[in-house]
Amino acid sequence: EYKPSPGYTMKISTFNCQGFKSNRQMVSNLIVDNDITYLIEHWLTKQEANLISELFPNHFLLNFQTDMEESSCSRRRRGRPYGGKCWLIKKHIKIISYDLLNEIISTVEVEINSNGENLKMLLIGAWIPFDDNTSDKYAQMVSTMSAVESLIMDFGHNKPIAIIGDLNAAIGRGRRYDKALETLIKK
Repeated sequence: EYKPSPGYTMKISTFNCQGFKSNRQMVSNLIVDNDITYLIEHWLTKQEANLISELFPNHFLLNFQTDMEESSCSRRRRGRPYGGKCWLIKKHIKIISYDLLNEIISTVEVEINSNGENLKMLLIGAWIPFDDNTSDKYAQMVSTMSAVESLIMDFGHNKPIAIIGDLNAAIGRGRRYDKALETLIKK
């Protein structure tokens, strides 16, 4: 079992690849340089998950999700297809748990070493669809922020937590998704 030395720094990244096949080299560079990577919008089918797992044999491939329906896989696709998400975690990282909460949120709990002490860290991966100004999409965003808040509260205070992915929100921009994210941050 790998035990990182005191002062070990874990590198975590997230990347919206907008198609794994067309951005394979960028994804490869990112994953090699990081311990944990959360990929979104890989645009791969279930049958293509091996394109990632074979390229990165020193990683666990967790929660591979595809948003592409099986019926659309046999037809020629044009334009921007569907999303898809997955976690890639180097095998020396101790994974305590991982969970797929819904289509938007997944979590991975890992053990990290900080100053000689083993700590649990929670990673929350989220991919929130673009705000199309409908009440359904806004309700989905608010619900997601509420779920993330609950995950944080349940995990406990004074423990490291990272929220990564694509929330389609930005601090200080003033749009409604942005305000929902800012409310979570303030809490």
